[in-house]
Amino acid sequence: MSSNIRVASQSDISRIIPLWNEFMLNHLEITPYLLAAETSQTAVQKDIGKRIADPDSQFFLSEFDNELAGFISCRVIEPNHIVHEKVGYITETIVKEPFKRIGIGTLLFLTAKEWMYGRGADIIEGRVAIKNKEAADFWYKMGFAPTFHQLSYRREA
Repeated sequence: MSSNIRVASQSDISRIIPLWNEFMLNHLEITPYLLAAETSQTAVQKDIGKRIADPDSQFFLSEFDNELAGFISCRVIEPNHIVHEKVGYITETIVKEPFKRIGIGTLLFLTAKEWMYGRGADIIEGRVAIKNKEAADFWYKMGFAPTFHQLSYRREA
């Protein structure tokens, strides 16, 4: 059994979408205002294709014996009037259940980190749903620390 990390191409979109759907369906339980993945497949396909084509964004895929085991999506944001450093931002990370806890998430992160640092990022950020303890524990293990508390307030009906 061998694993491989590589950059995604437009031809990989059809392989990425099922994993992205799994990611979103898992998050529906903990972040109920997100759209169900099945309701927006055309938009998902366009969004992923746009990000793959964007030079400031990158998708890295993990293949394990030719099966797509996981991916990480990241981007680099230029400094602006609020943030004076280049920021690397992890958009999504998912590893399929049978491939968890064997180092694939770590390899994906290290690859993305190298790419973001190579593009001049000074800091790397990402978001984790508060109820997603497994993901939070992973990111803490990678060296991340909380910097903001993002709060939500739902309008009453």
